[in-house]
Amino acid sequence: MYSKILSVVFALVIFLSAMLIIKVEQTRRELKRDFVELSKAKYGIFNIDVWKEEISNIIANKIDEFQFDPENRQELINKLETLLNEGVDLLEKSYKKQRSSSIKGFFQNALTSGIELFDKIRENIPSFAETIVDDLERPETRAQIKKYIKVKIDQYTNETFAQVDYSDRNKIILKYDKETHKATLEHLEGELDASENRSLKFKLAIYIGLMVISLILLLKKSELKLELVTAIIVCAGLLFLGLYLPMIDIDARISRFDLTILDHHIDFENQILYYKSKSILEVVGLMLAQAKLDVAFVGFLVLSFCVLFPMAKLVSSLVVLMNREKPINGIVKFFVFKSGKWSMADVLVVAIFMSYIGFSSILTEQLNQLENVTNSLEVLSTNYSELNTGFFMFFGFVCLSLIISDRINKVPA
Repeated sequence: MYSKILSVVFALVIFLSAMLIIKVEQTRRELKRDFVELSKAKYGIFNIDVWKEEISNIIANKIDEFQFDPENRQELINKLETLLNEGVDLLEKSYKKQRSSSIKGFFQNALTSGIELFDKIRENIPSFAETIVDDLERPETRAQIKKYIKVKIDQYTNETFAQVDYSDRNKIILKYDKETHKATLEHLEGELDASENRSLKFKLAIYIGLMVISLILLLKKSELKLELVTAIIVCAGLLFLGLYLPMIDIDARISRFDLTILDHHIDFENQILYYKSKSILEVVGLMLAQAKLDVAFVGFLVLSFCVLFPMAKLVSSLVVLMNREKPINGIVKFFVFKSGKWSMADVLVVAIFMSYIGFSSILTEQLNQLENVTNSLEVLSTNYSELNTGFFMFFGFVCLSLIISDRINKVPA
């Protein structure tokens, strides 16, 4: 009697938790999708606008930090005098050459030589150099230099690189009513943590209920009909969760990127390079929508043996239990007693787990190659891939269905 009550109570707990976890996971997926979009490397480390701003700031800071001392001031004056003298020499040669082919020009050259025009210019070159250096120290001049450099950087990047599309990013910032990209990311990170905590509570309730129902089926030796019916209904719920919720997240990102340029650190954090999260039903839908027959055929096989066969087996098991005294239909008998070797649910669990290990190893190996490139560049790459809620729900379905298959023959007619 107690086993029946416990089975029903914990079945209700599982279904209530399942309904709540679906709602939480839907919200979490939306938050995660927006978080991933804002964390993409195209808005950070691969964003030319960000690099333009960083380089402009570095140059501007260096201009502000630069101060003349007697030694470098005199060195700059000497270089300016040399450049100005070379310029006057070229000007004098050009002036005389242009006027050497006419009588008027002959007299003009004679006049400039007589009054020593170019020699007087040379005599004033030291004062010109002093004036230029003095002008470079003025804040107004430095501001003009910084503005000129920024204009040139903008001009070069606009001619060389494609413009970044910010439409998706701006929609997300507007959606959460935040002012900046960073503020939106911080808000989403907090919401994701809260959502994960809520989801964990419901998952624990489901795991505990699943353990109790499994123990009842394993330990009780007779009068299992109600317990099995309850377990089959729970199993169907776990199957739905396993098919509907994402099974695995593939997440490759650069956790930290620190580049030192002219004693200035350029930092980027959590730059997502690749992210995918799909449920079994989503993967099947994508496969069946492909134009390639081989891919569509694989999608059909997955749908048949990992979705339709388990569902048919659960329904058939329920029919057998509810009509134990009647002759069993051949199709129903096949699904209940012989379809186990055709159902690939357990194989799918192993395949997804091995895929997770394979993806994690490949991503970790590739990301590690980014680290320690040069002494001035520090890269910390991280593989954030993880098995998701759908995998554990599907795993629970497989385990419970195996127990049901083992115990269903022991129910008396």
